[in-house]
Amino acid sequence: MSRSFDVVRAFYDRWDAADLAPAFKLMAPDVEWHTAPTSLSAGKILYGVKAVLRHMDQLLDAEVIEESDVTVERISDLGDQVLVLERETYVGRASGVRTEARIGVIYRVADGRIVDVRGFMSHEEALEAVGLRE
Repeated sequence: MSRSFDVVRAFYDRWDAADLAPAFKLMAPDVEWHTAPTSLSAGKILYGVKAVLRHMDQLLDAEVIEESDVTVERISDLGDQVLVLERETYVGRASGVRTEARIGVIYRVADGRIVDVRGFMSHEEALEAVGLRE
């Protein structure tokens, strides 16, 4: 596997919604993070680790979210890009409602750090973006 694959795998291994700092140390300070165009974030482009952390803190607000989980279903080394197909699960604090989404993310890594992240609202969209199919 490539160095890019190893960095992205380490990012998910370190992921903890209660403390994102260990995972986010694998990002370049000037990372560019593109949220999925049809997500609650409405296709925002975030510049820099601090902006991404603020955004994630809002999304994972402890007063709103009781529980969150990210499960990697597939990770593909595409050379200069790494495709991750994941399942995100959230439980609302007040409602107790469980929601689940199967999303895709494409990462680009340079000099051992994540420099570009692009989110997609489905596995199919992410696969199509890199020229693959399920």
